[in-house]
Amino acid sequence: MSVPRLNWVTGIGISSSSSSSNLGRNQISAEGIQFLANALETNKTLTSLNLGGNELGSNGIEILATALQYNNTLSALYVGRNSVGIGGAQHLANLLNHNSKLVKLDLQSNEISDGIQYLADALQNNITLKTLNLARNNIGDKGAYNLANALEYNNVK
Repeated sequence: MSVPRLNWVTGIGISSSSSSSNLGRNQISAEGIQFLANALETNKTLTSLNLGGNELGSNGIEILATALQYNNTLSALYVGRNSVGIGGAQHLANLLNHNSKLVKLDLQSNEISDGIQYLADALQNNITLKTLNLARNNIGDKGAYNLANALEYNNVK
């Protein structure tokens, strides 16, 4: 990640006008996401963030999810195609258990598979999330069943 890009990313924390940022397909890894996570903890303007198609993996998602527990403005998060796997699903479930502002979450193509159980459990308690994209995650029959049961408790579509 280049220095100018890092300066732009950390600038999100002090921006007073940006409500949406598209950082998709920028090869951001777990190391790079730390800069963004620090900015997101205190940001008061950003409502939509696209990090799709990066290289976050489970570790990067853990860093991001921890930071977003303290963010009160972000309502839409796009983290599709980041290979978050089962571990990343667990970190995102933890986020859903603690963040009451997130309304839209895109997790497409993240190899979640059996990690869907963590998300299903979190959805039973989360009442703010309205849109969840789980396309191409190999969740299987059991995962689909558990997800369907969880969706009885909220308004996610």
